[in-house]
Amino acid sequence: MSCPARQLSPHEPFRAGHGPHAVPVIADRGDDAWVVLVHFPRPPRIGDRFTFDHTAWQVVREGDHTRGYVAQPAARPTHGSSA
Repeated sequence: MSCPARQLSPHEPFRAGHGPHAVPVIADRGDDAWVVLVHFPRPPRIGDRFTFDHTAWQVVREGDHTRGYVAQPAARPTHGSSA
């Protein structure tokens, strides 16, 4: 079963974050994915987080010369657990 791709307007790209480093990131939820232009305060690294579509996302793969950055929904902290 497939789902239709969402139509993206070239005039209104998905955006998130604040900062001088604008990086396209694939926000991969598993059942759906978006390309989001995320503004980071510094070049992104694995573990960096941002908020998009009312969800906290975490960078899980850094981009290189052939593949882009990927983020997945960040794990929610568990309350009441001890470290």
